[in-house]
Amino acid sequence: MGQHSRIAPRPIRLADEPDFWIGGLRVRPSSGEVQHRNVSERLEPRLMQVLIALARADGGTVSREELTASCWGGVTVSPDAVNRVISLLRRLIAASAPASRLETLPRIGYRLIQPLPVDTVASDPAPLPSSNPSAPIADPLARDLFARALVGLEQPSREPLEQALAYLKQLITRAPDFAPGWAALAEAQRLLMLYLPAPMQGPARAESSRSLDHALALDPRLGQA
Repeated sequence: MGQHSRIAPRPIRLADEPDFWIGGLRVRPSSGEVQHRNVSERLEPRLMQVLIALARADGGTVSREELTASCWGGVTVSPDAVNRVISLLRRLIAASAPASRLETLPRIGYRLIQPLPVDTVASDPAPLPSSNPSAPIADPLARDLFARALVGLEQPSREPLEQALAYLKQLITRAPDFAPGWAALAEAQRLLMLYLPAPMQGPARAESSRSLDHALALDPRLGQA
């Protein structure tokens, strides 16, 4: 990577960090927990630190160098170590805050995209109505399909994208009203279009556009779309 002119990020000390929200997921750094619908899960300290670093950026891109400076104390770590943390966080967000998305920008860094700002709040947000098309999926198999598909979407090669597309087609069969699933399907179709011969790209682009239109018809506010 190239050099960054940005000021070096300050180290993340979990005990000093306030609680914040990512969609319906409450993040509690000082206790090392995340909470969703009154169910708590403890995160490894490193996962929590990286989640905070991404949330601090408020939708901006965080480079690997910045992550290692704030979360690993500047110690050199292998790419696999960072990839593992990002993959685990992506699955957590897909399962508990599906309207948000952890995006990988190849050779640049990572960013957390969500429809609402990451703010500390004093009380729990109102529970999502069951008819909300971007609410977390109740079906555990559908949640797993979505998480696996999001991992595949971040891989810059054809085979993982094709696998992601297969997962997403299964997902929308099981959860046809889940707007983020349709938006992810549109993205998979768009990315795979790049591997097609030129004559086939037009129909593939139209298919992706139809999936995106369906996602927005289900939830016009969907930030992922």
